[in-house]
Amino acid sequence: MDKGYSRQIALLILLLLVFAVPQEAFANSAGKTGSSSTGCGGGSCHGSTNTVTPSLSGLPSSDYTAGAVYSLTIGGSGGTAGTNGGFNLDATHGTFSNPGTNAQIVGGEATHSNSNSRSWTVDWTAPSSGSGDVTFYLSVNFVNGNGASSGDTWGSASWTSSEATSSPPSSPYNQPGSQRDSVFSHSVLELNSGS
Repeated sequence: MDKGYSRQIALLILLLLVFAVPQEAFANSAGKTGSSSTGCGGGSCHGSTNTVTPSLSGLPSSDYTAGAVYSLTIGGSGGTAGTNGGFNLDATHGTFSNPGTNAQIVGGEATHSNSNSRSWTVDWTAPSSGSGDVTFYLSVNFVNGNGASSGDTWGSASWTSSEATSSPPSSPYNQPGSQRDSVFSHSVLELNSGS
């Protein structure tokens, strides 16, 4: 057999072996982005059990203020028992910063830096004025740590926050009973009394 032909066969076998390794072997315990809206099971990474209810606290109870910094806490409830998990948080506007323990910012999204927690913190800076509504997309997974997708659970959710509108500045002349209001009322009375 020709040496060149033998090398080609060996290379082909090697490539087949590389592609035959299940994708689950390449776990993302150090963080995953791009899954905030598809979910942790959307790419068959963490099974098909969607039983985790994600939570995101720290968002304003009404509308966000442009440029304000909000300290967010990410977590969830339900799913597999244990202490290991991960998350992916994205927002349509604004920026994430100051990731807490076990969290990081990658490509503008917040995600876990390891799988040792089920609660994470990160700051979100609201966008500049005129940006409009912001939608937050969050996926959270709780894993059993067996290195496979079996027994892992996850969930996805989204929240929308509107931009706070500012009122026009108050003027003493646009208030009922103001001096300007009295002047106009007085002038009208004088004109009417002269007829």
